Amino acid sequence: MAYWVITQGNWYGITVQDPYPLATSADFTIIDMEGQPPDLNYYTFDFATNTFVKTNAAQLSKIDFLSRFTTAERVAVHSSTDLILKDAFALLQSVDYVDLTDQRTMSLVGYLAMTGVIADTRVAEILA
Repeated sequence: MAYWVITQGNWYGITVQDPYPLATSADFTIIDMEGQPPDLNYYTFDFATNTFVKTNAAQLSKIDFLSRFTTAERVAVHSSTDLILKDAFALLQSVDYVDLTDQRTMSLVGYLAMTGVIADTRVAEILA
């Protein structure tokens, strides 16, 4: 997928529509990019390298966080009758991102290990 970054000074924007027909100002720089446009909640544009860099490695989108679990682990959570797990994963749906350094996240992953949903060795892997 093609997308473009348009910069002017310390300002930048992203578009998935070809900006060249509208580019009328010499003050703007247009950079052709390939791939999925980054989520600007987690990435910022580095003007020195013309690339996107993760703003906080400890913050993950919900899908990135949940993808750290195996399918079997996710199924075990969803089929569990444990109300604490159900509540924790319901709360997870209400957040914009998951912070791996947040005590609530660390407690949830620790609880998953304590209840046998994940192996003890998985705690460090998930929170890394």
